[in-house]
Amino acid sequence: MLKRIGCGLNHSVCVLEDGSVYVWGLSKNDELGVPELKGFAQYTPYSFDTSSDESHYSAIEVAVGDTHTALLIRDVSLPPLKLIYSAEIPISKIFNQVLESVKTKCVTMSNYHTQKWKGAKAISREKVAAFFNEFLTNENEEIIQEITDLLMTKADQNGKILYKELRDQLYGFRVDDGRVMTWGCKDNGRLGRGDPREMENSKERLAHLPEEISITKISCGGQHTLAISMGRKLFSWGANAYGQLGTGNTKDQFIPVQVTIEAEYLVDIAGGGSHSLALDNEGNVYSWGLGEGGRLGHGESNLELFPRKIRTLDDVESIAAGHSHSGCIRKGEIYTWGVGTYARLGHGTLNNEFSPRALDFFKGRYMWKLCLSFFHSAVLAMNGEVWAWGNSKNGRLGVPSSSGENQLIPVRVGMGTMMGAVKIVDVALGYKHGLALSKRGQLFAWGDGLDGKLGINSKALEEPIPKEVKLPKVHSKKKEGKLDFMPLKSTAVSSVYCGDFNSYCLTNAGEVLAWGSNAKGQLGNKPSNEPDQSGDEIEEDEPEYTNDIERTMPRPASQFKGRNSYTPLLMDVFRKEKFRLLASSGEYVLALGVNGKVWAWGTNEQGQLGIGYSESTRVIRRPVMVAAFKRIDIKLIAAGPYHSAFLADNGEVYMTGSAEYGKLGLGDGVLTGKSSIQYIPRMVLGLPNVKNISCGVTHTAALDYSHHLWVWGSGWFGKLGLSDAIDRVVPTLVDFKTFQPPSQTGLKEVACGEHYTLVLSLDGYVYGAGLAKFAGLQMVGSNEAISFQRVVKIASAVKAISAGRDHSLAVTKRGQIYGWGKVTSGKLGPGPFVYVADDPTVALPGQLIMSHDTVFERAVCGSNHSCALTVDGDVFVWGSTGSGRLGLAYIDDPEIKVPQKLYGVNKWLSENKEIAETQVDDVEEGDNEYFLQTLIKNEPAENSEETLLLNDQKIISKLDNLLMMFDKVREVELERTNSLSYLESLIVAKIEKMPQVGTPLFKLTLPPIISKNIQLYEYLLGCLQSHPCYLGSIIEKNPNLPSTQLADIINGIYGNMKNDPIKMRRLMLLYKIALTISVGKSDFKRSLKVKASDIASEIYFKLLRSQPTNIQFISGLAAEIMKLVYKASKNSVKKDKPKVVKEVFVRKPSQASSNKGSNEENKTDEDHGSAPEAPPQDEIRSQPEEIKSQSEEDPQNIRMATNEAVDHEKHMDENRVIDESIPEVERMKIKDALNYKQLEELGELPYELQIVLKERISLFKKTAGKARKLIYQVLSHSPKVRKRFSATQKLSNEVKFMYKDIPSVFLEHFPSQCNTIEGKAILDSKIVSLFFLPLVELLKEPYQLKRMGIEEFNNSFRKKGAGPKDEAGLKISFNEFITLYGNNVKLIAEDLEKVAERAQGYVVDFDEYRKSLVDELINVPDLNLQDLSLADLFTQCLAAEDPNLTIKVCDIASIHLLLLQHLDILKESFSEDDPVVLIIESFGDITELYKKILKSDTKDIKMNLNLPIRWLLRERGIQTCPKCKSPLTYSLLKNKPPEDRVDEPTTVTKLWNCWSCGNTQDGWHMKCLECEAVRREFPIEALINCFRPFYNSKELLAFVNILHDIPRIPPKITPHKFMKNIVEKDKSDFSMAHKINGFFRSILDNKPIEKTEDEAIEDAIKDFEIQAKHEYDLRTGHRAYLDSINQMLLEVEEEIRLGCNQFQQNTRTILKQASLAIKTGKNTSEVKFNDASTNKRAQGRFNIDYLKKKKILINMNVPPAVMKNTIFLFTETETGSFDVKVVLVENRNYICLPRAPIEVKLMGFEIEPDKLKAMRRTMNFRAETSFLDGKVSFNVFQLVRLLGSLLGKCKQE
Repeated sequence: MLKRIGCGLNHSVCVLEDGSVYVWGLSKNDELGVPELKGFAQYTPYSFDTSSDESHYSAIEVAVGDTHTALLIRDVSLPPLKLIYSAEIPISKIFNQVLESVKTKCVTMSNYHTQKWKGAKAISREKVAAFFNEFLTNENEEIIQEITDLLMTKADQNGKILYKELRDQLYGFRVDDGRVMTWGCKDNGRLGRGDPREMENSKERLAHLPEEISITKISCGGQHTLAISMGRKLFSWGANAYGQLGTGNTKDQFIPVQVTIEAEYLVDIAGGGSHSLALDNEGNVYSWGLGEGGRLGHGESNLELFPRKIRTLDDVESIAAGHSHSGCIRKGEIYTWGVGTYARLGHGTLNNEFSPRALDFFKGRYMWKLCLSFFHSAVLAMNGEVWAWGNSKNGRLGVPSSSGENQLIPVRVGMGTMMGAVKIVDVALGYKHGLALSKRGQLFAWGDGLDGKLGINSKALEEPIPKEVKLPKVHSKKKEGKLDFMPLKSTAVSSVYCGDFNSYCLTNAGEVLAWGSNAKGQLGNKPSNEPDQSGDEIEEDEPEYTNDIERTMPRPASQFKGRNSYTPLLMDVFRKEKFRLLASSGEYVLALGVNGKVWAWGTNEQGQLGIGYSESTRVIRRPVMVAAFKRIDIKLIAAGPYHSAFLADNGEVYMTGSAEYGKLGLGDGVLTGKSSIQYIPRMVLGLPNVKNISCGVTHTAALDYSHHLWVWGSGWFGKLGLSDAIDRVVPTLVDFKTFQPPSQTGLKEVACGEHYTLVLSLDGYVYGAGLAKFAGLQMVGSNEAISFQRVVKIASAVKAISAGRDHSLAVTKRGQIYGWGKVTSGKLGPGPFVYVADDPTVALPGQLIMSHDTVFERAVCGSNHSCALTVDGDVFVWGSTGSGRLGLAYIDDPEIKVPQKLYGVNKWLSENKEIAETQVDDVEEGDNEYFLQTLIKNEPAENSEETLLLNDQKIISKLDNLLMMFDKVREVELERTNSLSYLESLIVAKIEKMPQVGTPLFKLTLPPIISKNIQLYEYLLGCLQSHPCYLGSIIEKNPNLPSTQLADIINGIYGNMKNDPIKMRRLMLLYKIALTISVGKSDFKRSLKVKASDIASEIYFKLLRSQPTNIQFISGLAAEIMKLVYKASKNSVKKDKPKVVKEVFVRKPSQASSNKGSNEENKTDEDHGSAPEAPPQDEIRSQPEEIKSQSEEDPQNIRMATNEAVDHEKHMDENRVIDESIPEVERMKIKDALNYKQLEELGELPYELQIVLKERISLFKKTAGKARKLIYQVLSHSPKVRKRFSATQKLSNEVKFMYKDIPSVFLEHFPSQCNTIEGKAILDSKIVSLFFLPLVELLKEPYQLKRMGIEEFNNSFRKKGAGPKDEAGLKISFNEFITLYGNNVKLIAEDLEKVAERAQGYVVDFDEYRKSLVDELINVPDLNLQDLSLADLFTQCLAAEDPNLTIKVCDIASIHLLLLQHLDILKESFSEDDPVVLIIESFGDITELYKKILKSDTKDIKMNLNLPIRWLLRERGIQTCPKCKSPLTYSLLKNKPPEDRVDEPTTVTKLWNCWSCGNTQDGWHMKCLECEAVRREFPIEALINCFRPFYNSKELLAFVNILHDIPRIPPKITPHKFMKNIVEKDKSDFSMAHKINGFFRSILDNKPIEKTEDEAIEDAIKDFEIQAKHEYDLRTGHRAYLDSINQMLLEVEEEIRLGCNQFQQNTRTILKQASLAIKTGKNTSEVKFNDASTNKRAQGRFNIDYLKKKKILINMNVPPAVMKNTIFLFTETETGSFDVKVVLVENRNYICLPRAPIEVKLMGFEIEPDKLKAMRRTMNFRAETSFLDGKVSFNVFQLVRLLGSLLGKCKQE
């Protein structure tokens, strides 16, 4: 389980409880400390080796800086230290003299060891004696001889003592238990290992601290390190430019130096970016270093070179330092100060704070740990919640948010995720990421995902939602399964406890051993079937065993019926519970389980068990769980005789029992009732976070995490240490200043007796208060110590204390026991003791004389006896023997003074250990057992078919609930839209004229057919983008569709897909459809041929080029291959030794060469034979010199052969720059360095040219081989190419998934061919060809690099030390490279083509190479596109606005024409009421119109469209398309559901027929109502992949059930034989035999005639084994699938809640303030805001003359006679639309009628909100809009302005 975590800039570290360390992230400067990872990124946790050449270290604590790490370690290579002892010689005193003498001679033990003993690992006896003779000049030889003899008892078999053992004996402790190991960047001395130049070749990793210094706490700043020693001294080292080391100067320190500080002693430290903090024992905070921005908290920005106290802070509990800000926790509240930018302080502003300021957000809540980073902060609350604030970029806050905004107020991290469901106990922050550790040991990470710093191997650039980090499984060198953290059987005692009349042991397996009195049920052994006994009448004692050791061995407590148990009993009533802590006092017991729950048994007369009280619960004889803590995790328990204390995980203290004297700390109220007893645990108020607590008889004491002491209860004899004897009814803090002498450190342990209190300080001193003689104090004139006094007469530091009623025990760090107090009953042990003068029954502190080789770990006190536990796990007991409390069987002596070992317990434990090891051996020997049976027997219940289907139903129900939650999203969206619409109206109303960007030279307007129907086209493109089947149906039904035309269509529909995974996944679905169609219309081999013009290939290229990482990868790979060709070609000229080369290229190929046939063209580089044999040397020597000189000087023939290529290159780039420094001859040789084909075409060659041919073939093979090897290395991320190709420069997972999808598509159509060896090789060739295609194109036409930018070329050819833009720093210019090396590169490209084309019969020898490439190309996690598409649908619908698409007019025209041409196909494939069909039909035949548009100047105009594809905001029901598996709303489905099911979220509720009995069931039932058979079929439209068994036979089910029920089948025995043997020989189990016989009969019913019965059964069982394994894999896979779906739904649900909450908290307020700012002209919140949804509606009356004068009304189709008396009435409706009426007004006066004018409605129409929204969006390029079929036309801009003014005027009123 994890214990500590830490984060740096780009790396992370964690420490496990066993001391092992894991690291991950970027190791650029050796941040991971692993040599083999230096320079690379590690994406998953990697085990860090803490061992050295001689020692193995275990990690205790970790601290991480920006680029370095410090680890606090201890040496575990040596056994626990057992100090030598002599009763006659004061060894400790003598050893101190030796060390002082060594120190006075200015040497250390390590120096002496190196110089005198030459660094020897072991020291001989003679050298040890000489050492003491040298430094003990005052002692006689006999003493030295005796010391040497004692030391040599620790010698090995060679008679030598280890140097470390000798050294540690001198110091009295393990010196290496407190060392600091460092690694990372060496600059500025931050590692503390000396000068970095001297560290280059050193393997030493320990900081150079003085040998006698043991470190207890470490902290890393940005570039420096701090440490606190065991003596509470402060050390620092590293960068000191701003005085952050506190040394008084600004000089860097390369080794640790001690820092002077005024504090009494320090308890905590924190390192910031360039400053440091420290916390002392009194709660004061000190700061020093850079003060800019107020980060030091002194109210100013001055630099501080020495630690300076922050005067405004006190009682601080913990501190934290960030890069430029600081913080602390004081009484549970958070204070921060420093630089306030990025909202990192959490005060809701960006202002700096120069003094500590409390965070109001957490007022009233108790915080536990504060973490500060660069630009953000986090805090861990006591209840395990993590809150964060500050900058949210890269997801560093752990909450979904927009990119980079500042979070002014804290937000909950991980809410709704797995992290939010567990309790967090530790948190750490890095620069851009964070880690959190749960109580169960789970590790969560969030933030920036680059360089692997999250450890989750995520491909995402960031993870805003915490994800769990999985540590690799550790395989021990020992036999696996031997001992777990908590073994099944007890093999050692972990702790001991004492009650008044009982003793208890707790084992490493969590089991409890008990012995002693059972008068009040202390043994807890009452059987469950017996009634509770309220009285004390118990059976007489049983006779005890009389054998030696066996009589004291533990036996089951359930078998014991007596009153007192004189031997240990195993409390077997706990069958499943495991415990980690006990507490006992008086006559009851509390037990704390590993799950944090509390059990209790024994007397409950005072309510001390906390379970309430009744007559039946007065005595509890069988353990019961304390119900009050079912929902509270407890971490510590304490028991007094009459009251109990419980410490919760969150630091809260609960008390129960007698409240007399105020010992419960609950105040006066609890004492005023009829009873002073608290029967149910009640929380104590007024306490800080408590870490330790102890209960006495009448008082209680507790320690907080600031090492302060709190006391309450009876004050008799001054035992509370408050300088008086007054009772305290509430917790009261003890002032450290009253301790005499003052404690130099804090307190770590407290123990309460009856009349006194003991505390143990961190430096090992014991203090006591109360009745002096029992507290171990010698007082003059008084027997009461009302303040804490130090207990003297203890020779060495103490590590543990215990207090009984009137005696005490202390265990020193040397493992010795000291005791004091009452000596009656022998409970103090043998002594010898010095007694109190006036009371001979009370002893002063003295050591218990024991065997010199016994080292104790712990000692505890009962009322009249004691127990102790050694480091070896042995239990010793002594004191009163009454009631059998010692566990030594029945003894006549009433007391035993000499401690006795419980040999019976030891024997029982050793037997358990042997049994456990034997069982492990048996398991290992049985590795060959029947594997299938093991799987079935061990399969968890969650994997059962029924459970999986029930979980399917839960997931479906959760999905339905999630869809229902979109109602809330719709409400929020409607409110947001209305508010924004209102703001738009206010803004438009203030516009005076048409906005213009500028005056263009020419003006282009959109074609009216598009401008008037923008909304239709937005909806149309949204449908095409959401549902790939529209284009898929056209591709399927029209095989002659040009791929280039479709490619343009796809570009228009999907637009720019850069960093848009949603679009990419939709296009991937289309790719799979196109590939399936292409494969289905051809045979196996023909369909495998890769064609760049293929539709599937066009989609592949679109996806490939849509992501920059793919382009960079391909172009970078091409550039590296070019570099290989460059080196090979250039080196071939330099190494060209032959001086005689006669090359005749102008002649035609000979007849012999022309007859070689077509086979010569298909030769591969493996087919080329060696050159012909060389002619005799004398023939060469006889050649005329003139021929040699001619061939050397005349390159004419070579130039003629390459004229065509040169002309082609000149045509491509006439301005190419040629390096004239290269001679023309060499230039020609370079161009043809690999061109062996040129010579082959000439036929027969002279010997000189044969030599050249051989050299070219050899060079070509070598270069081509290197190119192939390079491609594999880059794909496999080989360390050899990581300097050039980073881990992020790779093919995207989407492209790799397309490669992975190819075999599945072909397997569906050609199963027989694909399953052959040749078929698999051909499939590999298909994938490799597809991968090579863009690479080969780039190599054949390198000028494509210039179009894409030649950065990759420049990176490959840049000289060392040259800058990125230094043209002169290139080895060769791009143009010159093409001129000289272009032909050679093309030859390599052709070779790659041949390597890939296995389908056409090329190069079978490259099958393995292609297979290795394919393994890397498809090495990507499975992408379940259906589930990801469902998540995409949710994500897109939760966006703030519709996605944008930039598209050209010509693309819209092409899309429209394509759909119009294939309208019949769309009708056939979908339906006549499909939205795409309806839209296209509504336009009619406009082919000619669009053809004109495609020829006009307006075709290249770009438009920005908002696609209305947030479908769930408009519809509730969704299904899955059966063909493409896309989740769609009902409007886009081919087969729409009935009208009555339109609002149903899913369609799983179909009726289904039972596969077993045929009964028809309702869709929601997972079981048949008749036969209870589990459902197996689901509709293909279901959104969730419900579990579907592949094999459904009853025989298989019977076979699986039999395997589960029968015993394990032995190795080498078939299941048939074993079952047959059960039937024939095992007569005891008739039901099993009946099952097996029935199974055999069902097989034999279908037995083939040619087979015997045994053969038929054997064959059937083999088939069933395959089927059962397949079904097991299906169940396991589906369970993992359910987990992922459930996680996805939880994330969406959390995003919905978060989005709605953020709108309510932030967006609504912002919109209100914006509206006020627009209306009033200033940003104020004082003006009352009229909501957009107010009851008052906008209205307006305008006559036609006004509307025409303002150019609002363009045309109106009414008679001119009535036009002058016509008005327009505009009225806003409740839905946000405008109702427009055209009214004729008559003003005639009639005698019999009123004079009011008469209004007659002529016509009317409605301007809907969507129409109004579209007009606002298009008013800058759209001229007019019309209504009523063109009867009324308006100017769009003027109409929008008019309506906006009406709305604005209405709202302002």
